[in-house]
Amino acid sequence: MLEKNNFIPLVNSIPKSGTNLLQKLLELLGYKYDKLGLAESLIMGKWYLIRQIIRGAIFDKNPVYIGFYAPVAISSNWLIRRLNRVKEGRYISGHVNYTERINHIFRQCNVKVIFIIRDPRDILVSHTHFLAKKRDFFLYPLFSKHSFEERILITLKGGHYREVNIYLNSFRAVLENALHWFSCDNCLVVKFEDLVGDKGGGDKNKQLRAIENIIKFLNINIDFNIEEIAEKLYGGTHTFRKGKIGSWKEELSDKLVKEVHKNIGDLITKLGYK
Repeated sequence: MLEKNNFIPLVNSIPKSGTNLLQKLLELLGYKYDKLGLAESLIMGKWYLIRQIIRGAIFDKNPVYIGFYAPVAISSNWLIRRLNRVKEGRYISGHVNYTERINHIFRQCNVKVIFIIRDPRDILVSHTHFLAKKRDFFLYPLFSKHSFEERILITLKGGHYREVNIYLNSFRAVLENALHWFSCDNCLVVKFEDLVGDKGGGDKNKQLRAIENIIKFLNINIDFNIEEIAEKLYGGTHTFRKGKIGSWKEELSDKLVKEVHKNIGDLITKLGYK
């Protein structure tokens, strides 16, 4: 049985960076999901008006903004109340952009952030495939109408789109915001490429070290068989498609690769990718 701690683990990421892989690991370590996802979907999509009334910032003079691509305002009071209801031994997830305000609330509510990052080129490819198929997602009406190449460029460059009447942050802005989490002492950064292991094209030893680092960060005092956990980790999550390292090399044309590197090449290097 998981030894209880007085903090809440938050699985955080840019969408399609390995969120479900990390969630599966926490569940293998004995945590249970508290069914709280901190992302634009708290407000956007089906039941928009009801969500806005319950969680939105209509009655909040000092709201917080959540989401990387199209941040939405939510009530800080609602968020604090909801975090205070998370039971011990449970975790939450999300796509939470960095702001001083949100991190202040996390510290106030004893939230520890585990941020999983992935090669930005693989994020682009996975994100593009996902949004063209996710009918109940608020960006589906935009992405479903365009070709693969056009969807990559939409994500890369951002802008205002009439199909959804939403302004999307550029992928560069998304990555720059994510980098702010890297310097927070209440945040552990994990690379997807390390955690995915040899079944996903990675390295088994790096995977074992990544799992050990997460266990240490969460202050779990149980003698797990880490190799058994690693063996069970790959695949089987509800948004799993390929889960492989370097899929972008097979799916992006030379033209798209040049455009991606032109826009975010320096950030790819800064995140530790070639």
